[in-house]
Amino acid sequence: MTKAASELERVYPEGCQVGAIVDQVEPFGVFVRLEADPDVVGLIRPREWSWGRSPLDLEAEVKPGDRVDAVVLRHGRQGIGLIMSRRQTLPSPYPAFCRRHALGGVVEGRVFTRKQTGVEVLLDGNVDGFIPRTEIPDYGQYEDGFGLLTGDWIQAQILRFENKRETVVLSVRDLLRRRHQSRRDRVAGERLTLRDHPSVGPALENISLTLQLQNLEVPDVSSELRTALGRILVVEDHEGVNESLGQYLSLLGFACYVARSVEDGRTRAAEQSYGLVILDVNFPGRKGVELVDGLAGQPTPPLILVVTGASEGDWARLIADHGTKVHGIFRKPTQVARILAFVESVLAGGKPADDRTSSKTGFDTSDIDVSGSGVHLGAKGRERIARRIEDLRRAANADRVFVVGYQPGPRFELIAGTLPPITQDVEQKLEISPVGNVIRRSEAIVIQQVSRHSAQFRHLLEVLPLQSFAGEPIPYRDRSEYGLFLTGQREDQLTLRHEELRRVAHEIAQWLAAERLNEVITENQTLLATGFLADSLLHEIRNSTEALNHSSGVQALLAQKYANDLGEMSPKEVVEFKKAVLRIRKDTHELKQVIELFRNLAGQTAVEEIELEDIVQRLVRAVTPLADDRGVTIETKFDQNMPLLRIVPRLLEHPLLNVMINAIEQMTLAGGSDRVLQVSTHRHDHETFPVAVSIRDDGPGIHQVHAERIFELFFTTKPRGSGLGLHLSRNFIERLGGRIRLVRSVMFVGTEFSIELPRSVLA
Repeated sequence: MTKAASELERVYPEGCQVGAIVDQVEPFGVFVRLEADPDVVGLIRPREWSWGRSPLDLEAEVKPGDRVDAVVLRHGRQGIGLIMSRRQTLPSPYPAFCRRHALGGVVEGRVFTRKQTGVEVLLDGNVDGFIPRTEIPDYGQYEDGFGLLTGDWIQAQILRFENKRETVVLSVRDLLRRRHQSRRDRVAGERLTLRDHPSVGPALENISLTLQLQNLEVPDVSSELRTALGRILVVEDHEGVNESLGQYLSLLGFACYVARSVEDGRTRAAEQSYGLVILDVNFPGRKGVELVDGLAGQPTPPLILVVTGASEGDWARLIADHGTKVHGIFRKPTQVARILAFVESVLAGGKPADDRTSSKTGFDTSDIDVSGSGVHLGAKGRERIARRIEDLRRAANADRVFVVGYQPGPRFELIAGTLPPITQDVEQKLEISPVGNVIRRSEAIVIQQVSRHSAQFRHLLEVLPLQSFAGEPIPYRDRSEYGLFLTGQREDQLTLRHEELRRVAHEIAQWLAAERLNEVITENQTLLATGFLADSLLHEIRNSTEALNHSSGVQALLAQKYANDLGEMSPKEVVEFKKAVLRIRKDTHELKQVIELFRNLAGQTAVEEIELEDIVQRLVRAVTPLADDRGVTIETKFDQNMPLLRIVPRLLEHPLLNVMINAIEQMTLAGGSDRVLQVSTHRHDHETFPVAVSIRDDGPGIHQVHAERIFELFFTTKPRGSGLGLHLSRNFIERLGGRIRLVRSVMFVGTEFSIELPRSVLA
């Protein structure tokens, strides 16, 4: 007979130690019966089982029939007489921890529970730590942003030791302040050194303006070349390109004329002869190559150069139809100096290289491994599932059928069927009930007499009236995991075969996967249509870059030519003018590299022998404008003992670029002014993967619950993410025989990825 509460309080007061026998083990706790009084039931929650914390697999720790010692914490209710602690019977690790660490020291641990007042952390040696809410960065206090979740790794600074509670009080804010101040001091020291450098500062004022501007690069044009070419015709419809290119060539001393359409070009070519014609391929409704036959048929045909941002498909047709008549093909943006050097070599009887070597472009779907799964379900998908489970409800004689999605937190989402409103209290009850167990453990369950399993079902009974229950995990995961459930209000009510329940669960899994795939295709039309649209989308970028390129050349020419006639400009102002010109030219060069990079990522297929440092530096330059815009500093460090690699470059470039862009974006989301992306190369001759690139950021970190899923196809935590980036990156690196892995992620401190290559790619 169960003892009354008053008698339990008298016989087993709080703090007394008793022996007990394990009766039942559940994920949410261990049920025991007192050794001396088997009618008294106690519960030991995972938190009180040992000094170790989550993740704790109680079923691996203990089994029914084991004997344990425990301390009474408080008296329970609803059939559980005592809430107990086994942990308090074990030696405390707290004193040894205090001897190892001092105030202000930095320690690391994993999040155990979240409370309104802060976060409980399990530190080294299974010691309790606590981070008050006020000591967590603002962006870390919200689950929808980067709120801490159970299992997350975290670093913090020790504020104080609370000996009575045997708890270490910590601060993340203080740790971040100290790290930021240290970095600011280091950077300030570097700036001081630069400020005292002899080539900067007062020395500039003692140099004449001509000398200060003389190293602005401009083409060196011989009078012989001007005479040989005579007139130059530029046929180009883009206003910025034709104006800047015409102006630049004119300032170089050429007689340059501009035609803004195919018709205008044909008219000008008929009126007078030209030594050089520079034309684009695509005009509104026309092709610039329509002029080629007419120009080549003139008594004294000009040199014909194509400078274009058109697709290489147009190039292929141009070469096939007019290959012998077109002397050179150049991809925008290009340098005027390069064009003139090419022309000079042709006139001298040489065969210089142009850009007519072609490579495959477009989005190669063979690069996608669709072995993963993923979904966000739309209204049509929910309706389809709702119809199917209604058929199942009738066939199984169930009162209720429902499909729910689950994310650790806990967070439940009703996909189809009916449930009471899913409040936070309901979510917690579902998580520690058979509903949560079915989804987390991926184990089916059928219980026709719930009354015989009252302890197991007591939390679910607070949510739903039921006496029979069936649950089947749905073999599909995206951000959530899913389960299919049936309930009846009478015992032995459900009439169904388990095979039928499993078949319906597999059908729903297929619909979820198909729904997600359709959604990703819809969301990523631009990506999936790269093979058709990439060159056309880049066309205007190429034109704008070409115009910027020639305009910077005009500025450089004028600055150098009239350096002695700049009037009232002070030496400092001239230096700033020079810096502005150089910056335009630098940005133009970097933008050109970005264009080439993304073009190559879409099309490279040939194995090349390359320097790893060259690849990394090129990609760093490509993401620098994004980093500058987001306030991110990029630091690089290269191992100088690095061998050449023989690889398809894009298979390495795509993953590196993806990880770097992800890191920059994550640091932006985290807030704060101190953002550093560190990219470094390493060689380890004795390792299986002797070559590695490390990418480390100061971002918010990756939740531990997400860490094992980040490479799954379609898995993403970004509101607008596709879940393709890291999956494709892993696919590419594995095609090289290498691996990409998450090395470490600490919340608020940062994340490190490593891309590692095998010996087989070493040249």
